[in-house]
Amino acid sequence: MGSLLSENIEAEIQDALLSSGKPAQVGELIERRLANNTELPLEEVIGYTSFLVNAGQFSRFFRLIDDRIKNNLDLPWSQLLYAIKHANISLTPDLAELLWVGAAEQNLLEQLLQSNALDAVSARARHFREKRLQSLIDLQAERRRFLLEKLAYSRSQRMSREEKDVLLQLMEMFPEELAFRDEWMAFEQRWAEETIEGRLPNKLDRSIDYSLPPLTAEEEAIKTIIVRELSQFCQEQPAFKYDCAVILYFMDLFEEALPFCQDTQLPQAGAPVATGAPARDWLRLELLLLSRRFLDALDWSNQLSIRYADNVNTPVATMYARARAVWGLHQFSSAVETLAEVVNVRPDYRSAQSLLMQWKEQVS
Repeated sequence: MGSLLSENIEAEIQDALLSSGKPAQVGELIERRLANNTELPLEEVIGYTSFLVNAGQFSRFFRLIDDRIKNNLDLPWSQLLYAIKHANISLTPDLAELLWVGAAEQNLLEQLLQSNALDAVSARARHFREKRLQSLIDLQAERRRFLLEKLAYSRSQRMSREEKDVLLQLMEMFPEELAFRDEWMAFEQRWAEETIEGRLPNKLDRSIDYSLPPLTAEEEAIKTIIVRELSQFCQEQPAFKYDCAVILYFMDLFEEALPFCQDTQLPQAGAPVATGAPARDWLRLELLLLSRRFLDALDWSNQLSIRYADNVNTPVATMYARARAVWGLHQFSSAVETLAEVVNVRPDYRSAQSLLMQWKEQVS
C-alpha cells in the first residue's frame, strides 16, 4: 500500500492502543488530530491514515479525504486507492482517470502508482508502471556495471578499503548472486595477509638489524599470564587458535605466537585446503621471520610454494619471504638479487620496492 508508519507515529499508535485497547478510539483520536489540520506534513498524514485503512475504518478515512480536498491539501493517494479497493467501491475507468488527474496535479503520481490496483482499468497507469519498472531495472544494471568497474579498479590499485566497500554494496544489492559472496571470502583472506604485510617495513628493520628492547620483570609476568590464558582458551576452543596468534603478533610476541600456528602437517597433493588454513600458514611464515628463525622460514616457504602452487600470488610471496630470510642469514647480495626479482615481477609491490631501496643503500 505504500509508506510504512514512521517510528514516532507507530509508537504513538501503539501507546494509544495499549491505553484504550480499542482501535475505534485510536481512530477517533487520529480523526480529531487530522481534521482541518493544514500544517501536518503529508508523510505524517500517510502514517496516520495507513492505520485507518488497515483497521477498516473507511468512514473516518473518507471524511478526512473530503476535509483535505476542501482545504486544497495533498492527498495520501496510495492509501486512498487501497481504501477504494477494500471498501467495495467499484474502480471504474472514469474513477481511475479522476485519480490519475488528481495525483498528477499534485505531482504525486509515483505515490498513487505504488499499487497496481489501477492496472486492470487504466492502460495509461499500466504503461506508466511498466515503464517505471524498466527504468529501475536499467538503473540497477547501470549501477551494477559501475560497481564492477570500480571493483576492478580498486583491485588493480590495491585499494583494499574501497574494494571492501564495493563488495559489501554488491552483496547487498544482489544477494542472489553467490559469486559476490565467494569474492568476499577471497577478499577477507587477502585482506588478512595484506594487513600483516602492511606492518612489514618497520617490523623487518627491527627483527633483522636490531633487537627488541627487553621486557621488564612486570611485563614478563604479564606476558606469561596472557600466553597461559590464551593457551587454556584454545584448548577449549581450538577454532580460535589463529585469532590468538594474531593477537600475540600485534603485541610483538612473535615467538610466543608460533605454537598457535602449529598445524604444520601439509595435506597430500590434490587434497583440499581447510578453511582458514591459508591465513594461518602465511602468518606462521611471517612469525618465523620476525622470530629470526630464518632457516625454518626458508623451509616453510618452500613447503608453502608447493601447497599453494595454484595461487598466482604464491611465487611472489614466497620469493619475498626467502629474500628476507637470506638477508637475515647475512647473505646480502643474494637477498638483494632475490628481492630485485620480486620487484621486477611485481613493480607495484610497494613494500618490496621500499625494502629493496633500503638494502641497496646498506650494501653499497
